[in-house]
Amino acid sequence: MLKITIRSGLRSLRSVTPEQKEEVLYSAAGRVRSLVEDHFRARASRRFWKEAADSVQVEPGSNGTMNVAIYKRGVRLRYEGGTVKPTGNISELTGKPIKSLLIPGPRTPMRTQGLDLYDVVKDPRRVHTIKNHAGRVYLVEDAEQEGQKMRYLGRLVKSTTHEPDPTVMPTEQAMREAARAGAEHVLKDFEP
Repeated sequence: MLKITIRSGLRSLRSVTPEQKEEVLYSAAGRVRSLVEDHFRARASRRFWKEAADSVQVEPGSNGTMNVAIYKRGVRLRYEGGTVKPTGNISELTGKPIKSLLIPGPRTPMRTQGLDLYDVVKDPRRVHTIKNHAGRVYLVEDAEQEGQKMRYLGRLVKSTTHEPDPTVMPTEQAMREAARAGAEHVLKDFEP
């Protein structure tokens, strides 16, 4: 999860009730949420960024703050960067500890339809690994019938490292401006 915290930084909030302050912060967070959703939907992707936009939520924070939370797995990794390693948890497909990460091939159902591996594989007993001449390891599924080709599922790796990508999120200035606009929109209703 990636979280953006909205705090009150406006002097004009000193003269409002706690309930009004909460309303102002909720409006500010709502504008930031809309900005983030629009930013994600504008990114080129078949599904990932639409799902990311759909995962954005406004939630109460602590100490009089509001949070804009992004629940789509992978957004934080793309934004902050980092290394991903296998968890060692038990695989739902093989029943064995996970020792490698699967990078789905570009034309596999995991990539084109957003399916999980265990939704794609019909019979786990037909899944195995093969190595190419360069030593790369691939996960494949044997053909269902004689005469068919085996199905390539993806490449297995020990870890992947991702560089931070600040363009994943709107700029800090754009988020500040959105929050300010949301707060001011509600504050004008409180003026005597």
